[in-house]
Amino acid sequence: MPLGPMWRMLGTAMRFHRDAVGLSLRDVAARIHTHASAIDRWETGKTRPSADSAHDYDRAVGAGGELIALHAEAVALEHRQGGTPTADTSIGDEGGDMERRAAMRFLATFTAGAAIPASAVDALHGDLWRFLEANANDYSLSEWEQIAYDYGQTVWTELRPRSTRTTDLVGDIHALNMRLRRAKDSPEQSALLRTYAQLSAFLACELAQTASPRACWRSCHAARTAADASGDRELRVWTRAWEASQSFHLHRRGPAADALVQQALDLADGRPCLGAALALETRTRLLASRRQPEAAKQAITELRQMTDDLPDATTADRISVWGMPMENLDFSRAFVYTALGDSKNAAPLLDAALAATPPEKVGARTNIALMQAWGMIENNDITQGLTRALEVAHPIPVTSYRRVVITELLKGLPANAQAHPAAHELRLVATPIG
Repeated sequence: MPLGPMWRMLGTAMRFHRDAVGLSLRDVAARIHTHASAIDRWETGKTRPSADSAHDYDRAVGAGGELIALHAEAVALEHRQGGTPTADTSIGDEGGDMERRAAMRFLATFTAGAAIPASAVDALHGDLWRFLEANANDYSLSEWEQIAYDYGQTVWTELRPRSTRTTDLVGDIHALNMRLRRAKDSPEQSALLRTYAQLSAFLACELAQTASPRACWRSCHAARTAADASGDRELRVWTRAWEASQSFHLHRRGPAADALVQQALDLADGRPCLGAALALETRTRLLASRRQPEAAKQAITELRQMTDDLPDATTADRISVWGMPMENLDFSRAFVYTALGDSKNAAPLLDAALAATPPEKVGARTNIALMQAWGMIENNDITQGLTRALEVAHPIPVTSYRRVVITELLKGLPANAQAHPAAHELRLVATPIG
């Protein structure tokens, strides 16, 4: 009988801690007096380590008790669900609360400033694939729709620590997995899958900030899979466009990004929608970064037409991820001009975008200011540009997009300015942690 997801979570956490201290399977085996093959089976979730083995492994890799606690959660949960009984475990919580708590503990292993491994994201989303294979059945929808709505309202405005939002998303996705198991009819399943797609896309965005590209792509894949299964055409467009945008930010700018943009546009089939506009926005940046001026300007023309045709509710939403206000178009045009070396035409567009961007969108306003600093450097105002970039980048978290702009800005420095103290500080700011 296959082991439950908690044992795979434990195995993923064991492997993470072993890799973090640079130990091989043989190294750990020697320290805890067992065989490397046994450790491999624990790490891949094929067999259960005993409590003593988990304790010895935790001590060998310096996990500080995290693996011991995860093992206890796995044993307790398995006991609750009728698996291997244990005489010394008392369970008072509901099984769902136990799984949620265990998932939160599992995530805590990875959110202390380190890049989250792709296998951890696979373990989180594992229940989605089992649901799609086994079609589960019982649940009410309004709370989940509200959760997704609330996240969408705060993606561009909240400046909470990265690990806090990631932890919240993982907890909610895990809880949603459990509701999916009890969904009783197709309309309910479709609605829950729509929420799952949105939360997974938001998680992918958070993972992109940790320089965890493989983990980001795993969550993007889960978002696309859930959107496809939901049957929501516009969501299918949006999840592909969202992934294409993350691809640009994480320098995956080759055929994979182009294919995602084209898939989104093909699915939209000429209909104005947010996802199609986001896909075109990403296409403009991809083409500008490749220094293809004519193609980039053509894409801007198509983006302008798409933006003009969007529903009023979409262009009027200047706060959430579900909006595409006109200042976004100004910003995209400015990016194209600046990337192509035409900061003169970019400057008034950036001024207009800054004036129109609400003050609560601190991140977006910082992006605009960084673009202005990039333009200053293109105009040979080196010291002023570097000082301005450092001034606006320091106070808030550095996102994957801001790394893109800072990297381009630094690449544009003349040779005699590369050693400037502010340039050195900016390199440190833009260096991913993990």
